[in-house]
Amino acid sequence: MPHLHLHLDADHAWIWIVLGLLSLVAAFYFYRRTNPPSPRWMRRLLFGMRSAALMLLLLALTEPVLTLSTVRSEKPAFAVLIDRSTSMDLVDGRGSRRDALVGLLKGAPFRTLEKQTRLEVFTFADDLTSWAPMIPDSLKPDGNATDIGRALKTVRDRLRGQQIEGMLLFSDGANNLGGDPVAMAEGVGVPIYAVGIGDPTAARDIQVASVFANEMGYVGRPVPVEVTIRSRGYKGIKAPVRLTEGEKRLDEQMITLRGDGLEQRVTLSMTPKKPGRHTFQIALPVREGELSVRNNGRLFSVKVLESKVRILLAAGSPSPDLSFLRRSWERNEDFRVKTVVLGQRKEGFRISDTDLVALLDVSRRALGDETAQELVRAVREEGLGLLVIGGPHAFGAGGYVGSPLEVLLPWTMERGRSSYREGAFSLRITPGGAHDPILRLSEDPVVQAQRWGELPHLLACNGIAEAKSWARELAVHPTIRNARGSVPLLAVGGRGKEMGVAFSTFYRWDLMMWGIGKTNEASERFWSNAVRWLVTREADAPVRVSTDKPIYRAGEPIVFRGQVYDETYRPLPGAEVQVVFEEAERERIVFLEDEGFGRYAVRTAGLRPGEYAFRARAAIGERPVGEAQGKFTVGPHSLEFENTKMNEPLLRRIAHRSGGAFYTPDSFGAILEEVDLQKKQVAHLHKIRLWDGWGLFAALIALLCAEWTIRRRWGMI
Repeated sequence: MPHLHLHLDADHAWIWIVLGLLSLVAAFYFYRRTNPPSPRWMRRLLFGMRSAALMLLLLALTEPVLTLSTVRSEKPAFAVLIDRSTSMDLVDGRGSRRDALVGLLKGAPFRTLEKQTRLEVFTFADDLTSWAPMIPDSLKPDGNATDIGRALKTVRDRLRGQQIEGMLLFSDGANNLGGDPVAMAEGVGVPIYAVGIGDPTAARDIQVASVFANEMGYVGRPVPVEVTIRSRGYKGIKAPVRLTEGEKRLDEQMITLRGDGLEQRVTLSMTPKKPGRHTFQIALPVREGELSVRNNGRLFSVKVLESKVRILLAAGSPSPDLSFLRRSWERNEDFRVKTVVLGQRKEGFRISDTDLVALLDVSRRALGDETAQELVRAVREEGLGLLVIGGPHAFGAGGYVGSPLEVLLPWTMERGRSSYREGAFSLRITPGGAHDPILRLSEDPVVQAQRWGELPHLLACNGIAEAKSWARELAVHPTIRNARGSVPLLAVGGRGKEMGVAFSTFYRWDLMMWGIGKTNEASERFWSNAVRWLVTREADAPVRVSTDKPIYRAGEPIVFRGQVYDETYRPLPGAEVQVVFEEAERERIVFLEDEGFGRYAVRTAGLRPGEYAFRARAAIGERPVGEAQGKFTVGPHSLEFENTKMNEPLLRRIAHRSGGAFYTPDSFGAILEEVDLQKKQVAHLHKIRLWDGWGLFAALIALLCAEWTIRRRWGMI
């Protein structure tokens, strides 16, 4: 039975009661006598109208809300999440995953749930879509990635305010995108009943797990390509690993597969003949009985330049860091290194026939202001790359504050010798640095973090105040903070290419890694990446937009990054930057988000395999600033086929942490005993704000008008 309740927003009720009584007294006094005299019934009528009008006015001031409460018997509600990623189209040891899923949706247990509950059905891959009406046979697994955590969060947000009893999750658990789905499952607030589709044991498969090659090479110089192969079920089988460009085979090496899910590394090589951006492929032949053939190949890209990089390495004095850095660069056949030790006396050096100047622990006095001014000119006018590395005689400890070189550095510095601090620490990579090509040690984010984490501690750093507005912070000190936040230790930016490294004792990354039975590969790659970034020239265009890498895997998010400058090449914030490209013969537009100081970025959902060209435009209001264009490739190798077995442990953790249960297709019928299918008594509240509608206002006006009309007819006006 409905219940009515009137709520008045009156914290001090006695005040309103007093005002009401005073209003009645005033109305009575006003109509106690009239001029001209009128009958008693007329005075009572007018008194009633005036009193009612005053009461309505006071009532409106208390903001009355009329609440209608009803209780209805309703079916329990559940959200259903159905995985439509491409891995759900695989045929494994238990048959077709799609067929198994469709069979569940058409089976008796699910039909019983449909009849006795209210289901909100969604499909998901790297996004989420409502599926109504649900037609099982129309299910098309075509998503390029799986983000279970995002699907759970989106459903929770869409159904916020509705009373749902739980969620049903049909998936193979091949989560390969986004955050931790177990943590999200704990926060949804309802039990999740996970149904694992597929075989939890590894099927026979061969895949190219990773490919690593330098992002830049040189005409006529061999480029090594490191390939990691993972195989299951083909132990002892010989297979060729091929490196091709288009239809041309560049290298091939025969390997014996290790099987059992083990990885093995093979190194191929190719020698570019022409400069420019080249796309290559690593591939293995398809074997009979493979779970998927779409992970047997992988694309990668190399930018080929005409000649070697010329590096001038200037050091303040001999040191272990100098010895390591010189050896590291001299071992690279693409670099030609000239080393100069300046000492602590005032002397400079000539800047000529070089692509990059690296200053290692050089004081202002040793460098000389005249040489510093020449460096500033070469960096700003000729695009010379500049790398400044810290030490006890560099940055603030070396007198850089107020020097000509200060304008090129990506940060402001603390003053004095005491700004050089000793103490063990490890670099903390910033979120932006984790995706920057300078710090990229692996294509796999997990391996990337592992390689940076296992490097030995550094023992000293320079005192840095803060990064300049135009700089990008790549790494910071893990514990030292100042009033502006974390202290940056690695930053890049500038009109040319400038990089600051405010730490020393990095020779330990080489020496100590050998001591624990590992190699200096991570350190060598970092310093090689730094050189290649510093010598890559960018056109002096007001708008620069590119992807964070030239080739992506299918389903991998695409990241666009942009920079916008005004006529004097100062960073220009507040612009609208849009990127236009074609997807499935339809034009797609994405807008880059303003990150401040002329930098812009956006992360978009993964795309289907193919070659993509994009156009970028930037504008301030109606005024165009400039345009840019570029290309990127999405390879056929998909995130969906890196781990192809059903991830039963993950689905069990999702169910357990949320208070639900895990089922296989064979045991799914038990869910009818697990969930409560009885109808629920659900209370519905309907609130009507009487003071915020026309009814109360109209009644007040009607009473006042009626009173005024009567008074006029009786000559009381």
